[in-house]
Amino acid sequence: MSARCAHCGSGEHVLVVAVREGQDVWACRAHARELAAPVDDELAALAYYQSRRHGTR
Repeated sequence: MSARCAHCGSGEHVLVVAVREGQDVWACRAHARELAAPVDDELAALAYYQSRRHGTR
C-alpha cells in the first residue's frame, strides 16, 4: 500500500506532516502546510524525519 495525500489522494512526493490518533498523516507538497502539525509537535517531527530517511513515496 502506498502513501497518499490525506487531502487530495495524490501519491506523488508525499511526506508525513502530522500524527493524529496514532496514524501518520501524509501530504503532497501542495497540501503539506494545510495538514501540518504544530511546530512543537515532537512526534510529528520524528515521523517526518523517518519518512525523509526512507525516501518519499
